[in-house]
Amino acid sequence: MCPICYCLDCLFDGGGFLPSGDDLLNLLWREQVVDLPHNVLLYHFVRMYHVAQSCTACGACEEACPMNIPLTRFFKASSERIQRTFSYKAGGDFEEPLPFTTYREDELPDAAD
Repeated sequence: MCPICYCLDCLFDGGGFLPSGDDLLNLLWREQVVDLPHNVLLYHFVRMYHVAQSCTACGACEEACPMNIPLTRFFKASSERIQRTFSYKAGGDFEEPLPFTTYREDELPDAAD
């Protein structure tokens, strides 16, 4: 568990989030619902939302992690895709707004209506 990020339940701890074969489908069929801890998932979604647009792959998060989680690998992959999509380079121009804080109608022409 990451003591800096303060998750009550770690997504990477145990096998609950890494089902094998049809485990998740069998659970859904048997119980008609799959309950995931919303607070943990919400935390990670919000964190990824913030990091994806501002990661420079400097490795500071990984260096600070006492659990040696390879955070740079995860954050770099998502940030490269977001930054490429919005033609943005994190840390390049401090006057340029973050991609998710602005909206232009012409920025995603391939997106469906």
